[in-house]
Amino acid sequence: MCYALNRRLPGFSGDSVRVFLVNLRAGDMVNFTFADNVKGYSSPVVPDIVHFVFLGNRPLTLVDAISIRAAWLQKRPRRLVLHCQNCSALSLSFHWALVERIPGLDIRHIEVPEADSSVRYTDAELTPLLALTVLLAEGGIYVDRDTYLMSNADVYRRFEMSLALPQHGQVRTELIVAHRNARLLRLLLNGYRRLFSQPGGPQPTELFSRMDKVLPANFSSMSLFHHIPVTVKDAITRGNSIEFSSPETARMLYAATCDDSWRHLAAVSLMTGSAEQMTETRGEPPVNLAAIALSRTNLGQMARLALSGTTAVGETRIGHVSDISVLQYAEDPCKF
Repeated sequence: MCYALNRRLPGFSGDSVRVFLVNLRAGDMVNFTFADNVKGYSSPVVPDIVHFVFLGNRPLTLVDAISIRAAWLQKRPRRLVLHCQNCSALSLSFHWALVERIPGLDIRHIEVPEADSSVRYTDAELTPLLALTVLLAEGGIYVDRDTYLMSNADVYRRFEMSLALPQHGQVRTELIVAHRNARLLRLLLNGYRRLFSQPGGPQPTELFSRMDKVLPANFSSMSLFHHIPVTVKDAITRGNSIEFSSPETARMLYAATCDDSWRHLAAVSLMTGSAEQMTETRGEPPVNLAAIALSRTNLGQMARLALSGTTAVGETRIGHVSDISVLQYAEDPCKF
């Protein structure tokens, strides 16, 4: 049968035809051996599900709510799942009202693994492990709770897996798009677990910087994933790129500037609680409900867009996400 199909489909090897038949029989992508992670598939293969992970007992913050609403408004996914260690801490928090009526919202308890080493890991350091676990179980789009999604990310759903890997940098997990059977997904999860369970394990900050110790030496050049472009210092912002924590990012978000430099990104780290954020905001919280309407910063624009559906300064209405059918980008968003 494979030989007959191969004769009818010139350019396809017998092996690729066999893989095609395996996937066809399974009704899902179970084998990505011949996946093209440069051009991608003609239609999405990654489920239309957005995942967030919340560990510890911290309540839902305003920045969390803004990130969740932005993800739904940009993506409008079939489901948006909040995986939480203490779900009551989220649902009883003051800002829960901003997200509780999101269509397709799914709240799920998540268990946190115990480390086999004497090193204590923070919730922020454990979150990538849980994110990989969630994607391995179901697939979809993982967004870090401190990451603002600015595009619907559908372009990345056409690949086996998409993530950002800065040149000579560590694996980044602020935004991961993956099918549950993606090959690199399991490699990353197994490598992370191996480092996590080492006796006298690595320092928390070393976990992802040491992934090269447990992955194939040439994994970054292997066709196992699609590279999400990364915006670097002094570079012109490219479409569908992601911008990570840096002094430049903090100035772009929090300094007294109001432009459209953020609108061409796929996502940006909001850097909540970082030294750079605290410097730019003079020790104040990055955003608060009372000041959002009048904020003449790029983060002010982004917050208004997620809460009200418009970037225009002076907007005080907080709308239900289902009532925001079109996102409005004001021509001069910081002028009354």
